[in-house]
Amino acid sequence: MVPEWVEEIRRDNSSGAAVLTGKAARALVGWAAQPRTWEEVVELARALLRAQPRMAPLVNLATRAVASWPDTHKECRRFLEQLDRAGEAAAQQAADLISEGTVLMTHSYSSTVLRALEIARQQGRRFLVIATESRPMREGVALARRLAQQGISVRLVADAAAALCLREARLILVGADAISSQAVVNKIGTYMIALSAQQHRVPVYAVATSEKLLPAGCELPPELPHDPAEIECALPPGCEVLNYYFEATPLEFFAGLATEDGLLAPSAVRERLTGLQLHPALRGA
Repeated sequence: MVPEWVEEIRRDNSSGAAVLTGKAARALVGWAAQPRTWEEVVELARALLRAQPRMAPLVNLATRAVASWPDTHKECRRFLEQLDRAGEAAAQQAADLISEGTVLMTHSYSSTVLRALEIARQQGRRFLVIATESRPMREGVALARRLAQQGISVRLVADAAAALCLREARLILVGADAISSQAVVNKIGTYMIALSAQQHRVPVYAVATSEKLLPAGCELPPELPHDPAEIECALPPGCEVLNYYFEATPLEFFAGLATEDGLLAPSAVRERLTGLQLHPALRGA
């Protein structure tokens, strides 16, 4: 039987991949502390993949949980420790991109991007963050609130104003839910911002740990519309409402990835992806 916390992860439509994976890893450590059969571990791992199929860290956590059986408990604890260390290191790499007086833009709410901004401020640099509202769930509003509470200058703008506001920006930092050899999967609207950034010649960096790399054999399902009520206001019958959460932005649109191992160009990202494999027991989950 799949535990309730897996369903909670499935229902969470506002937390980023790092936060949800941390929750899953901590829950797995407790769950696997009791003796578990191979079949139980595989069933739970497949349920995790179905819960958030576009989040690569959950894919990698599930793969390691299965591959390490019967030592799943110890491996999940190691994964959690590595996740925390890698997140801090990736945030430091991104913070180093922020100079005194920089105007930068971010989209949605990435805990690793937030940490990068905190580090840059703690190191004494002053800068302005342009945060997009990030509809439909408005995660950017939550980010703006956190930044303001910490004394970081922030300007909240509507998503449709992103291209206009890029005239001021010198840097864009976004998170990532998954990274393949072709694209970075992130919040809907990332593609639009990255495309506009090319026109304005503003570099875009995804801040992500190596757990965000998607193993070969893991096919991302097509993005399906979510609850129309999240964006719909009284409309007449016959008006279709499409509510998407994620999209894939071409890897070539990024100047690089800020990772725990430094800044990686798209070509280096593709090299890192070589050899990553989804566990055979999880294929077709």
